[in-house]
Amino acid sequence: MKNIRDLVGDVLREEGAEEIEAVVLLREAWADIVGEKKASKTTPYKLEGNLLYVRVESHVWAQELHYDVEGIK
Repeated sequence: MKNIRDLVGDVLREEGAEEIEAVVLLREAWADIVGEKKASKTTPYKLEGNLLYVRVESHVWAQELHYDVEGIK
């Protein structure tokens, strides 16, 4: 029988806790990464491998990030 700590650890690993932690760190540093203006209109929300998903306020901001993808890497 597993204890609760081990069970919680198993669940977090299955749910991608490392990716969740990475997104939290990205959110904290987002303004430094993309600048204050872009950070106020965009938010990183998901990381799958090397692919970062970002919520944007509008399609205009999606295009803005797309054009600056090399600067964000």
